[in-house]
Amino acid sequence: MPAGKGLPISRAITQISVDSHVADTEEGAKDKGIRIPLVRAVSKLHFYFARKSGSDANTSQVKVTRIEVEGNTIPTASYVFPDEAIYNENGYNQNVTSQKYDNAGTAYVPTTLKLAGVENKDIKAVDDPESFIKKNQSAQEYLDAFNNEGIKSHDLCYLRETNKAIKGTIYYSLDGGVTEKSDTFNIPSEGNAIRNRELVVYGYFLNGQMGKLTVTPSIQEWQDGGTYDYIDASTEVIFPDADKTGWGYKVYYGQPQRGPMITLKDIDTKGAPWILQTDNPLFGFVECNADGSYKDEQSADSYKIESYIINKEGAKKTLYFYVVPKNRLDMAQPHNVRAHVFLTKNPNERFVLNPDFNLKGCTTGEDAGKDIHFEQVL
Repeated sequence: MPAGKGLPISRAITQISVDSHVADTEEGAKDKGIRIPLVRAVSKLHFYFARKSGSDANTSQVKVTRIEVEGNTIPTASYVFPDEAIYNENGYNQNVTSQKYDNAGTAYVPTTLKLAGVENKDIKAVDDPESFIKKNQSAQEYLDAFNNEGIKSHDLCYLRETNKAIKGTIYYSLDGGVTEKSDTFNIPSEGNAIRNRELVVYGYFLNGQMGKLTVTPSIQEWQDGGTYDYIDASTEVIFPDADKTGWGYKVYYGQPQRGPMITLKDIDTKGAPWILQTDNPLFGFVECNADGSYKDEQSADSYKIESYIINKEGAKKTLYFYVVPKNRLDMAQPHNVRAHVFLTKNPNERFVLNPDFNLKGCTTGEDAGKDIHFEQVL
C-alpha cells in the first residue's frame, strides 16, 4: 500500500429492506438507520518473536537476519469491492472477499517482498515462549498476550487480498550472525488470504545452541482497538464539567464558547501525522487558546470552523478546541444533530480518548473508548 494514503474500505450489500429503515419523523428515524459494516480491502501482516530467558537457554545471540515473502502471490490489480453480501448490520467481521481471481487469468506481482531482520535486543526474553502459541483465545485475547508481555510487532505491512496463501521464509542465526538458517511459513495453510484480516506469524527460540526458530502462523480478526493497541501514540483528554443530553455533550450553533472547551494535551505520535475529525460533516471545530479565548483575528462574531484539524508533520502539541454545529436547527429541514469525534493517527488508527468510559461516548463495539459524543441542542 502507498505510504500515507490511508487504507481503502468498501462493501457491496444487497437486500436492504426499505420498509425497515423508513420513519415519518426525525425522532423515529434515529432508530431506523442503515448500518453498513465496511471492511478494509487489505490485510495486515506482521511478525512477533520471543526467546527463552535464562543463561541455560543460551539465547543471548539469537536474531532474525531477514524475512522474505514470496513473489507471484499478490495480484497486480485488486477489486475495490468484495463480492456482494446480504445485509447484516452486525456483520462487521464476516469473511467477505472477492472470489473473482483465478490463477490462469490473474497477473501477480513477481517481486519478492524483503523485510528487515530483528536484532537480539528486540526479541523479548520470556519464561515460556511456547505459551504464546495461538490456542483457543479470541483475536483480542491472543494479541493482548503479546502486548502485555512486551513482545513487539515487527515488519508491519499491508497486503491486498489474493486467491493464494502467503508464503515466505524467515532467516535467522543462533550465533549472532556467523551462520544463517531458515524456516518457512504458509498463511493460511490452505485457501486464500482474504481481505480485512491480521496475518500473524509468531516465531520463538527455545535454545541458542542446539535449537532452532519455531514458526507458528495464525489468522486473526482485524479489530479496531479493544484492550490491545498498536498505536504508538498518546494524549491526555482534559474535559470540563459540561451540560449533556442522554447521548452526548450539548453544543450550540453560533455559540462555540457555550459548549465545552476540550483539551488534548501533549498529542504524541512519534512523528506520524494525526487528524481530529468527526463522522458528521455538519459539525466542525473551532481552535482556541488555552484560556478558551478565540485565536487572533477571530471573535464571537467572526470565527473559523474547520471540518477537521490535521497535523501533517506529526509534531507533539496540545490542542484546544470547541465542537460547533455548522447549521442552525430547522424543523422544516431537519438534519443529523449528533456527532462522534475521533483523534486518528495516520493511516487509520484511532486514539483511545475515553479509556475509563467517564465521558459520553461509545462503550461497546469497535469504537468503544475511542470517541466522544456531541449533540446539537440549538
